Amino acid sequence: MVTNVHLMGSVICSKAVWPIMREQNYGRIVMSTSSSGMYGNFGQSNYGAATMAVLGLMNTLVLEGAKNNIRVNALAPTAATRMTEDLIPKKY
Repeated sequence: MVTNVHLMGSVICSKAVWPIMREQNYGRIVMSTSSSGMYGNFGQSNYGAATMAVLGLMNTLVLEGAKNNIRVNALAPTAATRMTEDLIPKKY
């Protein structure tokens, strides 16, 4: 279920607009991902894997869309709190 929401939601939405953007030779897609995927988070292996897969999708679409002026980005909103202080490395 987690993969259906996070990864496949991004896949289905991107697939729906891709032909239109390619035809008009312009497009912008913004996806959302998570620090759980980028850094890991105890007890969230399914969520971390799904949101990291969104980054893999984004990276591939960046390459495929470049020739048609289609840009693809992902946002990974996060916040430093007491609850996350042991999860995110200090260098970030």
